[in-house]
Amino acid sequence: MKLPRCLLCLGLAAAAACGHEDEGKTIARLSDEIAAKPADGSLFTRRAALHLERGDWQACLVDLERAERIGQGGLEVLRARALMEGRHYEHAIAVVRPVADDAMAAILMARAEAALGRVAEAAEDYHQAMKRLAHPEPDHFLEGADFLCLAGRSHDALALLDRAPQTIVIVERAMQLEAPEAALKRLEALIEASQIKEPLLAKKAVFLAQNGREAESVAVWRMLANRLTRLPPQARGSHAMSKLAQQAHHALAALQHAHSTP
Repeated sequence: MKLPRCLLCLGLAAAAACGHEDEGKTIARLSDEIAAKPADGSLFTRRAALHLERGDWQACLVDLERAERIGQGGLEVLRARALMEGRHYEHAIAVVRPVADDAMAAILMARAEAALGRVAEAAEDYHQAMKRLAHPEPDHFLEGADFLCLAGRSHDALALLDRAPQTIVIVERAMQLEAPEAALKRLEALIEASQIKEPLLAKKAVFLAQNGREAESVAVWRMLANRLTRLPPQARGSHAMSKLAQQAHHALAALQHAHSTP
């Protein structure tokens, strides 16, 4: 059973509406529309999503109950989100379990299971959900990897991160799960693909020093310092690049002092 995609996006729609007017005014406007069209379940659902965005999970559940009475379906995910906001994790699991073939419903179920300390179930449910999720966000990969690690499945966590877009956040998380040489290769691949290499070179230098490869770390810090001096003045004087230059200077001084000290 696939939940209507429009219902999964209700929270985003509600947030967008609030970007144009005060949340209270948005809810008041929806309440006026409900008074004029009391048989329109979608209006109750939209207002329920807005209540949840404001943290009022109880008002959200009330509106969902009203929507369901007049025939609105596909409310499981939103209801489970509200129940989890209220820390009713077992009830949330019961709500989404019948529709857990939907990836987002399964992810919610996994989060509820994790909150109850059932890490093995949470890891497996999230892992299976990721196989069905059409367009996972980077945060989904990170959360799924965290659940798998909690369940002692670091190999599966690394395999999951390998499927993700190799952003710096993903790469840093994956590097924690693999041997130093493999982690270094992963970071070097990201550096090669990046247009702005300087911050990543600093991370590489730090990583080398942390793994006892001080001479290589010094070489990378020097390479970074040289790159920074060759930048156009405006770029070199930016806050980020100035901080990197200071970091390189201090790191080189510290490493060279450590190397010269008996």
